[in-house]
Amino acid sequence: MKPKVVIDIDGVMADFTLGFTRLASEVCGSFMVRIKGAVEQSTWRFRDDPDNPAFSKQNENEVWDVIRESETFWADMPSLTSEADDHALNVLAETHDIVYVTDRSVGVDPVGQTVQWLAEQDLPNPYHVLCRRVLGLKKATLVGLLDPVPVAALEDSPNNLPEMDAMFQTTLLFRMVRKYNDCCPGWPVNTVAEFCTAVKAERPAHA
Repeated sequence: MKPKVVIDIDGVMADFTLGFTRLASEVCGSFMVRIKGAVEQSTWRFRDDPDNPAFSKQNENEVWDVIRESETFWADMPSLTSEADDHALNVLAETHDIVYVTDRSVGVDPVGQTVQWLAEQDLPNPYHVLCRRVLGLKKATLVGLLDPVPVAALEDSPNNLPEMDAMFQTTLLFRMVRKYNDCCPGWPVNTVAEFCTAVKAERPAHA
């Protein structure tokens, strides 16, 4: 049995920030939201973003209402990975099982859309996709229930990183570097390829 690694999708593999702000601009008006990507995003919640002072919780809910009815929002998400990242994942998949654990739970078949997105990026198959919200579990808990226990996990969420750091005993936690998580635990990596290299070497990045 291959060792497992866990990789988050939004903010790590897919540019949710760019996808969400594009849609928010369409739904609420371009004057309400500045379109930008994950690398630029400084806050976790869009309504806290100083670039969008007029964007309210109500506006955010309006955007999510559109996502709930969408058959393509997750499938059409812009990618954050480069050719080097995609190659590194395919190399890693030769020796490790890759499990994608996501918070995606709204929209028309979000897991199916995610599998479609992974296939279109030419990422290694089979696509093991778990949605922790559908299962009603915190991400740290879900990862801990996998068998075998993953040797490493890559995450960007400032909500999930502290919980994962507190619960993990043998799983190495890596943090995809973003402005909104710079105070969070986890060995910092700037690319998916950097994460894959560290996993193959069986050591944290920058150790």
